[in-house]
Amino acid sequence: MGIDSFFKKIGSSIGKQVKKSQINLKQRGEIRTIKEKYLSKLSHRELVQIYKTYLGNEA
Repeated sequence: MGIDSFFKKIGSSIGKQVKKSQINLKQRGEIRTIKEKYLSKLSHRELVQIYKTYLGNEA
């Protein structure tokens, strides 16, 4: 393997990691926005019901 192909592979994998990081950052921002807009308006009882319905099986 030549030095050029070695650096090309490193650059490619770094680029993929940067892209994944950007996507994750965007998703976290969207989730935060949803939480702020909708979940903050729910009562504790409603939040517990959502947790039991959607997340309770995974815990």
